[in-house]
Amino acid sequence: MLYYLLYHTLQHYFSPLNVFRYITVRTVYASLTAMFLALVFGPWLIRRLRDCKSPVHSRGGSQEHKKKAGTPTMGGVLIVISTAVPVLLWADLTNPFILLSLFALFGFAVIGFIDDYAKVSKQRNLGLTAKKKFISRSSSA
Repeated sequence: MLYYLLYHTLQHYFSPLNVFRYITVRTVYASLTAMFLALVFGPWLIRRLRDCKSPVHSRGGSQEHKKKAGTPTMGGVLIVISTAVPVLLWADLTNPFILLSLFALFGFAVIGFIDDYAKVSKQRNLGLTAKKKFISRSSSA
């Protein structure tokens, strides 16, 4: 959106905005936008997600798995937001590869969200089964 506004629309009136046609400039701004979003919204989101703790089996399981006790789940939400928003702002949305990448990102994010939500709502460590994950991935492709 900003790419379209700054380069395609306002560049005709203010020629220094022509710099936004270069992907390297937009990459720098997208990276800064992602960092800003993660730093500003990260602490708030982490506090909100602490209520949704990963359930861990009380008996059995490895020591490595028990170390995850109390780890907030659904942290991928921050990653998806910090990735998708800069892409929507700074990428050329007429490029079909950008749209395909966003579709894949959101598809896998939905699968991850459903898996984590199932773990939290059932209060056990079983989210989606591997079979359901593969079926949903192959049907979204």
